[in-house]
Amino acid sequence: MRNSVNSVIVFVLFLAFLSACGQTGPLFLPGDPSTLQSIPSAEQLRRAAEAAEEEDGKEKQDPQINQQ
Repeated sequence: MRNSVNSVIVFVLFLAFLSACGQTGPLFLPGDPSTLQSIPSAEQLRRAAEAAEEEDGKEKQDPQINQQ
């Protein structure tokens, strides 16, 4: 009895994995892939903010940079 219950459970799990999410066909992103952009990570945003702060600090220290 226990062996048949295990067999049914395994069979049901097999069917669940076999059906997956129901997605058929190739997976792709619609549109032109060269125009797609990713969302920047928190680390990338932090680095960009630090770089912008450094640039602002350099412009304030040397006013001749703005005259060029």
